[in-house]
Amino acid sequence: RATRDVLKIALVASMISLILATLVGYYMGRNILVSLTILTDEALQVQGRVYRTIEHRSSYTEINRLIEAFNTMSQEVRTREQQFEEANRELQQALEQKDTLLREVHHRVKNNMQIISSLLTLQADELACEEDQELFENSKLRIQSMAMVHEKIYQSAGVEFLSLKEYIQDLVALILSNHHTFFEYSIIGDDVIISLNQAVPCALSVFEACINAIKYGKRPDGAGR
Repeated sequence: RATRDVLKIALVASMISLILATLVGYYMGRNILVSLTILTDEALQVQGRVYRTIEHRSSYTEINRLIEAFNTMSQEVRTREQQFEEANRELQQALEQKDTLLREVHHRVKNNMQIISSLLTLQADELACEEDQELFENSKLRIQSMAMVHEKIYQSAGVEFLSLKEYIQDLVALILSNHHTFFEYSIIGDDVIISLNQAVPCALSVFEACINAIKYGKRPDGAGR
């Protein structure tokens, strides 16, 4: 009988120990699970660019260290993102200032060329020789053709490129109007975007081609194409 009592006591003690172990394991597992869930949720918030400090504290030192490391990382990411946004704003402001300055430069260059062209016009009025007047007129048109490059650039969306086809159309119209003549002409080809360094020699080449066409391309009846 004493043996039975001992066995019963041992069995009860084992059951109590098992129940206690289960409760402790549940508490410990729940504590860890809650901590990991919070960390997962905050990681998703960081991914969405929402940075918050985790105030939750666990019963375990290792979990608390992980939370502190996560908070430090989150703050560093937020700081770097703020620095990046500030640098991006400063860069955007610098680009806008550059754009404004370049437009002003092109505008002033165009105005200066127009002044030179006007001075040549005034000087040409004092010339008696028709050949000299023609030379002055062509020089004036060359300057105007280059001035038009700067005008087109500062009027365009960018400040470094312009449409070649549109420029040639306006340039040919300018040359024909100054020579008081009419040619049927067409510009065939794709619209190419060119830079300032390409536009100036192109302007002079088109100018020379148009002048030669006006001089030597007319038919006896005065028409031309």
